[in-house]
Order: sequence, then structure tokens, then C-alpha cells
Amino acid sequence: KADGNPEEYQEPTLKNDIQTCCSENHGTNAGMENSCLEVSTGVKPRGDANWYLSSSNDKCVRNCDVTNLFDPSSYTDIYDDSATYVNECGGLQTWGTSYTAIADCCSNSKPDLQPDYCAWLSTTGSDPSNSAPYPGSDDWYSDASNSLCKKDCPVNSALGFEACGGTITTAYTNLFSTAADCCSAELSWLIPVGCDTKSTAGEGEPTDLYWPSPSGCRQDCEGKPNCAAAPSTSRIYATADECCKQANSWVDEDYCKSRAHPDFDESDDTSSGSNMWYVSYQDGVCRKDCYPASGAASCEWADSGSMTFFDSETSCCKALLGSNDEGACIAGS
Repeated sequence: KADGNPEEYQEPTLKNDIQTCCSENHGTNAGMENSCLEVSTGVKPRGDANWYLSSSNDKCVRNCDVTNLFDPSSYTDIYDDSATYVNECGGLQTWGTSYTAIADCCSNSKPDLQPDYCAWLSTTGSDPSNSAPYPGSDDWYSDASNSLCKKDCPVNSALGFEACGGTITTAYTNLFSTAADCCSAELSWLIPVGCDTKSTAGEGEPTDLYWPSPSGCRQDCEGKPNCAAAPSTSRIYATADECCKQANSWVDEDYCKSRAHPDFDESDDTSSGSNMWYVSYQDGVCRKDCYPASGAASCEWADSGSMTFFDSETSCCKALLGSNDEGACIAGS
């Protein structure tokens, strides 16, 4: 109390203000500290605006009273009934630890929740006038079943970002600041550039990268005759060259790259094949892998990329038609 006439033995315990006096004498028990303030001054305590875990609400709330609001930045300024913090007040704390920052309260008291979600629940999410859902953290998490990472934001977000996979609220899912970090940590078996590009483009969206189909590599694109959407489980490569060398080694590389071009179309006279030579056993001659009606009698599309190809008709005839007349083979080709 403050009666101006302390006893001699009380001198060492004199404090400059009532808050310090009650805090230092009853600070280990929030309920007693609040009672000390009220009994000593006759004024209902306002709390300190720190954050604590409310067992009844199962979330972090501010240590303040909705009937006696104050500005947390200035203890003496009392708010009116429409105070900014009215929905964050959980009543005066009567037990437990309190924290000056919401992030500390969340990490220590609600470790089962994602920090951003925990903070949203206690602030914006506690406002009954707010109808918007939790916006997510904008970090990335793994969707291993679809071989990509997704962004922590609502599906069909107003932002129109195709990579949004839905919000993550529990701490059991790892979040990463970039798609590349997510791919590296959670989907390390995938080609990094493919995982990153596929993730940022969004599930089902074209990446313009290349993937190995059963017949050769194809481009994951739209709007061109030879485009083919990559299956969700497919490995993705930055170039046709990489795809053909690493994923379709059983297919002739030149044949593979020619069929991977998005504009390739066997019915289009502008399409270019591999221009390599192969044996046509049915005719007993060598043929060139090019558009049949291009004006060259030797042009005929190769049926498969798994056959042996040659740089010239001469080398083709020599290697595989040795039992026949080489001159007749070349003339017939």
C-alpha cells in the first residue's frame, strides 16, 4: 500500500509503483498478482497484454480483460468497446507462463500447430467479423503421391495461383521457404529442375519440360501437335537431349530427339525426322527417316527408335545387307 508512512523494517521493500510491488511480491502467481493490484488500488487490473495459453479456448490469448481494455503499447491508455485487441483478450491470466510475443507462446504452448496458423487463430482468426479462411504461410510442402511440392495456401485461391495445394495447420508436415528446398529435402529422387518447375507451375499445368514416354521422350506442353501431358509420377528433364540420353537410352538418340519436338507430326510435310538411315527388311533396301512425300524416294518414317540407325545409305547397306549386292541396295534405296 501507499500510506506515506512505512515502518522502518519496510524500507528495503519500497517500490516506485504498484505494478512493480505486486509483480515482485506475487509475480510467480498471476492470479495473486492481479488480486494484489485490485486490493491495493481499488482499481480492477488490466493485465499486461502478454500472451498465454487458454485451456478453455486451447489457443494463445492476451492477458487482458474485455471489460477493462487498454493499449498494450501504453498501459495508461484504455480502449473503448471496439478496441483492436478485444477479440484477442482471454481474461486475466491466473496461472502458467506468459510471453511477450505470440510466436513464443505458439512455439512453447502449441507445438502441435504450424506457427503461422497458431498466430492466425489467436489474432485475425479470433475476429468474428473476419470470414476469410486461414491464408496459409506461402511456404512449400511435399505431395509425394504426385511427385511435386505444393504451396501452403488455399486451393482455388483468389490469387489464382495454381500451385496452391491447401493450407497446412499441424506441425507434423514439414514446410520449406522455396519449392527448390522442398524438392531437395523431400523428393530427392526426382530431377531437381523438373520437380521445382513442376511444383511452381502447379499440378496439371504444363512445364514445357521433357518426360520419357514408352515410345520416346515427349514435351509436357499444350497447343502443339506433339505435346503430351507428363504423368504425375514421371521424372522430368530440362531438355530433350537430357531425357533421351538418361531416360530412353534404348531408343536411338537422334530418333528420340526428333520425336520429342513439340511440332513433330508425321502427316505434316514440314516435320523433320532424324534423317538417319535404317534397314527396311521387307524391301531389302535402306530407307531414310524423313517425311515420305518430301520428294525423296528413299524417305519413309521409321516405325521404331529401337532399331539400328546409320549416318548414310552406304554404311547402312554395308553393315546389314552384306549378303545382298551392295550396289543394288544403294540403287534401290
